[in-house]
Amino acid sequence: MTAVTLCRRALAWGAIIAVLDIVSAMVFWYLYREVPPTRILQSVAAGLEGPAAFQGGSASAWLGAALHFAMACVIAAIFALVVQAFPRLLGAPLRTGALAGLVIYAVMNFVVMPLSQAPAPRFNALWVAYAVVVSHMLCVGMVLALLARRAAQAPEAAPARH
Repeated sequence: MTAVTLCRRALAWGAIIAVLDIVSAMVFWYLYREVPPTRILQSVAAGLEGPAAFQGGSASAWLGAALHFAMACVIAAIFALVVQAFPRLLGAPLRTGALAGLVIYAVMNFVVMPLSQAPAPRFNALWVAYAVVVSHMLCVGMVLALLARRAAQAPEAAPARH
């Protein structure tokens, strides 16, 4: 895969998973606790701004949206490189995607977030934590795996014959 192809995939796939992930979070938290969508984006910005992000209004929300998109693009690029190195992973894209979603959730919550200024997430019920993890498996991991499998099957992905 060329650097240009990697960048294109990172941007396209990153945009897709960023939208799916943030919309699923917004819908879930609004239905569960009536958390406004702006607050979800501010919670992402809190990684840089700390608790002040929640008083930052729309500026913090826009920062959160940009950070979320950037992180999704990095995640998509890493995923593209991993499946290029291990193409057999695409033989079972749903299983691979579910595992990838779980790994991505774990890395974000147990490595990235503790290193940031974001407050630690608190789930007052086990089913809430389960729902958030499953959402990552579906909206991030499985979508990436299906996109990668589709790209691998595309005619331009086949080696050129002379």
